[in-house]
Amino acid sequence: LTRYPTVQTVHSDNGAAMRSNAVKRVFAKHNVDASFSRPAISNDNPQMESLFHTMKGFAYYPGAFADIDAATQWVARFTRHYNNRPHSGINGYTPQSVLDGTWRQYETNRINATRAALEAGLITAMPKTPTGLPKEVTIIRTTTKTRPQPPTLTVA
Repeated sequence: LTRYPTVQTVHSDNGAAMRSNAVKRVFAKHNVDASFSRPAISNDNPQMESLFHTMKGFAYYPGAFADIDAATQWVARFTRHYNNRPHSGINGYTPQSVLDGTWRQYETNRINATRAALEAGLITAMPKTPTGLPKEVTIIRTTTKTRPQPPTLTVA
């Protein structure tokens, strides 16, 4: 907390480590409030749960880290990989291309390549692939009306 002196609240699940007396003392010393998800409510923090699921399913997830620096380096590599691979939820574009606007050039290239393949007889029809970006992107789709709905992100 001395590294991030402006932190006022730390949110966590109900793990024993974060509820320990040692952590409570550190938080009290630094005037930091603890915030916890409700017990047995797995979708209180669905975006983080989804991210953890994605990270842990990654082929090179080590399972454990030697120290905080190793964890930080792994997360940085994972983030670069994640942001630069195509995502079906954004019509096959990468998050990075959506953020920096280069998805438009990728879309032009896709259309041109598909037309060239059609003209060359390599395909018989233009695919019915969606173009552009979806109007809304939902991080997690819940399956019942009783579960809280995650906020919808609007892509501009």
